[in-house]
Amino acid sequence: MAALSVLFAHSFPLYGVQLPWLLSVFDLGAFSVRVFFIVSGYLIAKSWANDENIGRYLARRALRIYPGLLMVLLVASLIMGPVVTNLPSLEYFADPILWLYIYHGFALILSWFDRLPGVFADNPFVGAINGSLWTLRYEVLMYLVIACLGWVGLRVRRLQRKYLLLAACILFIACSVALELNGVKGFDLFSRVPVLWRFEIDVVRLLGLGGYFLVGSCLFEFGRHAVFSVKVAVIATGMLALLDFFDVFAGKLVLVYVLVPYCVIGLAQNAPAAVRRSFRADYSYGIYIYAFPVQQLLAMIGLQAGWSYLLVLFLSFLLTIACAMISWHWVEKPFLALKPNSPRARPAAQDVVLN
Repeated sequence: MAALSVLFAHSFPLYGVQLPWLLSVFDLGAFSVRVFFIVSGYLIAKSWANDENIGRYLARRALRIYPGLLMVLLVASLIMGPVVTNLPSLEYFADPILWLYIYHGFALILSWFDRLPGVFADNPFVGAINGSLWTLRYEVLMYLVIACLGWVGLRVRRLQRKYLLLAACILFIACSVALELNGVKGFDLFSRVPVLWRFEIDVVRLLGLGGYFLVGSCLFEFGRHAVFSVKVAVIATGMLALLDFFDVFAGKLVLVYVLVPYCVIGLAQNAPAAVRRSFRADYSYGIYIYAFPVQQLLAMIGLQAGWSYLLVLFLSFLLTIACAMISWHWVEKPFLALKPNSPRARPAAQDVVLN
């Protein structure tokens, strides 16, 4: 749902349609990305808890992220790009921007090179190939944070992992709220930090998304057996509205970090059994990484053919889901089958995605 929500939120700028009033007030795309990080934090904490070997952990993380990422980069640059570019084929393949796109995409520093020669030059959202991939570098950084906290917990036995997670979570949220209250912009801050700017690491984004990730991790460590309460969610939402009414901005920011993960994980834990059984395949990653280039492609075709916004949106949903299914069954799942498992126990089939 979150992946498809990002597709929907991107459809307005990518198709050159004015953003509806409700979406101009509520940033659906940003909210959906937070949901990704909450769920990921929960599942990655579970993965580490199931096997506290740092080598196997990093191998599983790489096998989850990189095969699908490399495939979407190659499909966009070597299949889609030559077909839709306004340059001759020889000129397209001779342009160094093509190879910079693949390299920087695989290195997760794509923002400055999210272009292919002569591709989507006349689209409403000019030139961008895959504007969704920027979140992956923060996802991978949080994988490394979990690995570091877990490693410290193993080396210093008095420091239990869950308390290290809690301390890191509080630190991330406190720093994020402090920067927000002081109006610090991410690129203003990270451009002054040595090394970080070269890897396009926006410190404000890292702290914000990392805070949600770590709250998800803490919910696994401290609240995996807790019962989700609709009453608690409603009361917390009322408190959020009250803080907003009295303009208590700091309290509102902190409460959002708690309320949203509580609702997301609580609803997931209480999903009906029929829903859980129907989602053994995980198409979410494929939807997320293919949606943007599919939408740009259909926006280009749709503008030339005079298609309506609704038709382009509908076709985008269908083609993106089809790409995600192919990505899962032919790329992601086969590579996940190669992941190293803990020698003490092999996970059940339904746990493949979680680990």
